[in-house]
Amino acid sequence: MTLFLNMTEDKVSYINPDGNLVNTTLDDLPDGYDRCYMLGTKDNLTVLPALHDFYTNKKANFKFFMGATQNIDLNGSNVLFQLTNMSPTIALPFHWLEVTQEVLDTVLLINTPEIESYRTNHSLNSYLSFAGIPFSDDVISIVKEIVDPRWFLNGRNNFLNRLDSYFGIKFPVTQKRKVRLELLDRVKESADKDKLNLSKRGHAKILHYIARSWLTKLDIAYKIDPTKFFTNKVTLERFYATFGE
Repeated sequence: MTLFLNMTEDKVSYINPDGNLVNTTLDDLPDGYDRCYMLGTKDNLTVLPALHDFYTNKKANFKFFMGATQNIDLNGSNVLFQLTNMSPTIALPFHWLEVTQEVLDTVLLINTPEIESYRTNHSLNSYLSFAGIPFSDDVISIVKEIVDPRWFLNGRNNFLNRLDSYFGIKFPVTQKRKVRLELLDRVKESADKDKLNLSKRGHAKILHYIARSWLTKLDIAYKIDPTKFFTNKVTLERFYATFGE
């Protein structure tokens, strides 16, 4: 059976097999399910690692899925009913992604950025280190804004123009986009200019390098093309030696 779960502050809600909304606590979670769907909201992300452990420890083949929040009215009281009326799908712009260890590592980093090991062990760390980008609090803020870059892929060619729009690159700048663009600006300024080619479209280069590196670790099908970011032959050879062809 499928469990649709949602956290709001300290309350947890789910839809039972009869189609009714149940409000309960984390100490009284339901049994008898083999998969769970949760949106990637702040409250849900806070409890996701513990819930993942709770269910997967009971059933090894239990599957967790996290969904993007586009097209959902998060301010309404009917969030879960909206979800049950939307078939879980990987179709953009709304889709679900399985919670793998790499996804959990990101959630742990977002929840407790002060724990150094979460930064060190994150799948982005080796790519950022290679490019001379400090894994700073600003980078973590970018990770927190994105949560999972696969939600922003556009079309069969996996363009990142949805992500560009979200961060205010070449699009009308709202206040939220302005704040995100300022994050990118600080990360761009902190990067090693001799390693990553930032001479043109610096904000996009930083954002796309982070996203592409992250995607590669989440799914090998999104393998990064280093020639888009590094122009020096020696640097490219070092990249391939470090991360493979």
